[in-house]
Amino acid sequence: MKKVWTDELLIEVVRRLRRGETVSQIAASLGHERCQLYRVLKKRGVPLPRGRGWNQTLFLPKDRAVRAYIAGILDGEGSIMFVKPTQRWQAKVGMTDEPVIRWLASFGGTVQLGSTPPPRKPTWTWAVARRRDLEHLLKATLPYLQVKREKALTAIAWCENDIGCHRRAS
Repeated sequence: MKKVWTDELLIEVVRRLRRGETVSQIAASLGHERCQLYRVLKKRGVPLPRGRGWNQTLFLPKDRAVRAYIAGILDGEGSIMFVKPTQRWQAKVGMTDEPVIRWLASFGGTVQLGSTPPPRKPTWTWAVARRRDLEHLLKATLPYLQVKREKALTAIAWCENDIGCHRRAS
């Protein structure tokens, strides 16, 4: 059965887009595929954000001391790397100190508990891989990064050039 896209329904979709919902979320709630909704919106001339992916979900405080502290953790315990299987950049911090990882996760990103055999302590990992979140993290901490500054600049350029997961990084 073909869905009839009334003006009222499209107005509601546009309202939801302006509130920050993604096309995928809206399409799923309406029982349709994302690509179907994209086609309808494009056909009706609704302007869509181009190639920027999801909304930002990582929010760092404006406090310079906190940003410098996060940069220090990233420089000392973390890594900024290009992951070949997914063709994406990501930032990771791994350590056995769970409260520090939970504190980092309070700003966004994901947390994972690694499996370690006893008597070793469990390893906690905080990761930021979503393009907008990674760009925000690296730009916010760039003035304070020392060791990983060059990798951060490369990852920021990747984020700004809008290289998606379906294209290879050059």
